[in-house]
Amino acid sequence: MTKHGPPKLVSQFKELQRAIIVSPQCPKNSWWRTQALKALIDEVVEERGDIDLGRLYITGLSMGDYGTWSFISRYPNTFAAAIPICGGGNPFNLPANRPPRKSGITNEFLPRGLPLAQNLPVLTFHRAQDTSVPIEETQTLVDLLELAGSSAIKITTYPDARHVQIWEIVYVNPEVWQ
Repeated sequence: MTKHGPPKLVSQFKELQRAIIVSPQCPKNSWWRTQALKALIDEVVEERGDIDLGRLYITGLSMGDYGTWSFISRYPNTFAAAIPICGGGNPFNLPANRPPRKSGITNEFLPRGLPLAQNLPVLTFHRAQDTSVPIEETQTLVDLLELAGSSAIKITTYPDARHVQIWEIVYVNPEVWQ
């Protein structure tokens, strides 16, 4: 899918042109399953045979950001860096995700696992007054990593941009890809 994120921007950034981009889409009425994502990454790495494991990166936006945080809370040593955008950890913190309104959602985020990612460079971005996903969802995770001793985490907030505009701003910033 090339609607958002790295797949949409390959032609604009030489860093992305040299990358293998895996862009899974979450099934409808479901939520990210970290074990399935890990299996997908392992399969791509094994099939290609030429991927530098020290240069694997993860990013996600909104719901995909929840997948990013869940993944690094379970597999903290898989990636060289993470770029989570406008999401959080526990999806049930958002009233719209709670049963019976939504089904198929599980919480795979491990609060006790996230501190193990204390050495992982994380650039995270959020809207200050986000009405879709409150900034507290990101700030809680930043605080957890800082409490664990992380000095490799940076949160950037945008006061005026809308939820969707955040990743549109972030992903077109050349510094993000460098």
